[in-house]
Amino acid sequence: MSQQSENRNDPKLMEFNLGQKEATQPFDFSSVADTLIRDDYDPQSINAHNVNADVKILPNAGKSVEVDSSFFTNNIEDHPFTAPHVIQAMEVFLENPSLLNHECSAIKIRNSNRERFKTIFVDHIGESAFDKYEDDFRETAITTGDTQLSTKGSFRIFSIYVHHQQENPLLIVFLYDPYHLVIPVAPPKTDTLSYAKKQFQTYCEKACQKPTSIYKLYHSRVNQDLLWSSSVNVTHNTKV
Repeated sequence: MSQQSENRNDPKLMEFNLGQKEATQPFDFSSVADTLIRDDYDPQSINAHNVNADVKILPNAGKSVEVDSSFFTNNIEDHPFTAPHVIQAMEVFLENPSLLNHECSAIKIRNSNRERFKTIFVDHIGESAFDKYEDDFRETAITTGDTQLSTKGSFRIFSIYVHHQQENPLLIVFLYDPYHLVIPVAPPKTDTLSYAKKQFQTYCEKACQKPTSIYKLYHSRVNQDLLWSSSVNVTHNTKV
């Protein structure tokens, strides 16, 4: 039996459902966003250490995208070469999605960084949803053993906080950032842009040998109750 055949029969590999068919139509969150009940709130009043929101996941949250102009990629290497911190982060998150409520930081979008955020985010949520929720984006670090530059590791999950006065608020996951490239933190005395470009190139080279998406490896294991909708199609490996 060939090594490839053995891998296909590996129970751990089969658990990830690597053979699932990838759809070709993008998920349009913009139309969904218009139906959400969103009450105004003071962002400073939200406790970043415990947001206390119900977690939902967009069905295309794990799709791969490579945005050259913003030095961003979330392509990962396929099994069995997936980075250990990616495996650890996703397994921790899928086991306990409510952990997104803890250390959930608001993102400050300014004129100086708005275009960069937009080029990365719109491929997952659409332009009109970006414009509507740009004050509601949140970043949560998933702590892993990958702690070279940060005690929190490099894996980040981005969500939209939807406040509702009469019901529990929502955290809607729309993007995984396995390499901390959306909001990179450069070492002291290092230019942030140059550092981001170098990190982007490094991770592109690593993943290009056998690239895949977090969606393909993990979203078959997402509890259906967590998905915002289980009947929409998604697109993967988009290069902008």
